[in-house]
Amino acid sequence: MIRAFLVMTCLALCSLPAAAQAPAGPPPGASLFPPAGPAPVAGTAPRGLSEEDKAEIARIVRAETEALRADLAALQDRRDLQTILGGIGYGVGLVGVGFYVAARRRR
Repeated sequence: MIRAFLVMTCLALCSLPAAAQAPAGPPPGASLFPPAGPAPVAGTAPRGLSEEDKAEIARIVRAETEALRADLAALQDRRDLQTILGGIGYGVGLVGVGFYVAARRRR
C-alpha cells in the first residue's frame, strides 16, 4: 500500500509542468539589489512627501486593503469539498494508525 502511494505521488509530481517544478527566483547572475539611483547633489536637502500626499497614499492603501481583507475573510469562512474530504481522510488515517498499532501489539 505504501509502495502504491509512493508511485502515485511520483507520477503526480513527474507530470507537473516545468514551470511548477522550478523554484522561482532571479535568473543566474542577476543582482538581488537594484542599481543605486543618482547621487544627491551637495548642499540640497532631500525632498520628502508632503502631509497631503502621505494622507492621500494612506487613504488609497486603506481602501485597497479593506477590499482584500473582506475577500480573505470570505475565503476563510468558506468550507469547500476539498476541506471536508481532507478532514474525513485525516480521521480515517488516524483510525488506521490506531488499528496498525493495535495489531502490532497482539503479535
